[in-house]
Amino acid sequence: MNDIFVDVLGNLVVTGGVVRLEFVRLSGVDQATKKPKFELSHRVVMPMEGFLRSLALQEGLRKKLVEDGVVKVEAGGEAGKNPK
Repeated sequence: MNDIFVDVLGNLVVTGGVVRLEFVRLSGVDQATKKPKFELSHRVVMPMEGFLRSLALQEGLRKKLVEDGVVKVEAGGEAGKNPK
């Protein structure tokens, strides 16, 4: 098995009961805007059922990280950075 590092999930596309998760990696910084530039790194394609199961696993992990104080929930309900 190979590990794959990506910086962030860049896009989700749903078509015909199939979910495509497009992961991106940082490719540099736009000198004019000083904003990071990202490029497509990998695409994971999975059936809707598999995606929903993985989403439930991620939500369980998110709740545990908040409960353990590893991340802090921000005003909008999103988990933020490590508070420590």
